[in-house]
Amino acid sequence: AAFVIERLESAQARGANVLARVRGSDRAFAVPAQMEERLVRSIRETLARAGVCPADVGHVNANGTGVVSEDRMEAQGLARVLPNCPVFAPKSYFGLLGPSTGAVELVCSLLALRQQILPATLNYRTPDPDCPVLVRSENTPLTSPVALIVNQSPTGQVAALAIESAV
Repeated sequence: AAFVIERLESAQARGANVLARVRGSDRAFAVPAQMEERLVRSIRETLARAGVCPADVGHVNANGTGVVSEDRMEAQGLARVLPNCPVFAPKSYFGLLGPSTGAVELVCSLLALRQQILPATLNYRTPDPDCPVLVRSENTPLTSPVALIVNQSPTGQVAALAIESAV
C-alpha cells in the first residue's frame, strides 16, 4: 500500500480522488510494562488533535496480532477511551505483514469508510472477558465517518491515527 498525503488544496487543484482527511495522530515509545498507559495517552492525544470526542469515532482499526497478552493490553486500553466503539482486526484476513502492515490496515479502514461497512473480524466467535471491546463477527454498518487506527510493537512503539472519510 502506498499513499499520497498532501494538503487538500493541492489535491483539489490537481483533481485527485481524495479518500480521507488526516484529523490527528500521535506516536511514542514505551517500555513493555507501560504499553497500555502509553496507548491510552496516544489515543487521547490523537483525538484531541483531531478535535473529536470518543463518541465521534465510528470504528477502531486495532493492532490485533493474535498474541493473547498483547491483544488483552490493547483491548483494555481501547475500552478505557472508547468503550462502545466497534473494533476491527484486519490482520484476521491477512496476518502480520511486517513493516507494511500499518499501511495495509489503513487501506482496510479507507475501504470501510468508503463502503460505510465495517468488515467482520474473521474467526471471532467467543468474547474474551479480558478483552472488553466490541468486536463483530459479521459486517456492520458504520455510523460515523471517523476512524481510529492504532498500532503497537513488542519493542515499545505506539501509534494512533484519526482519519475522516472525504466521501
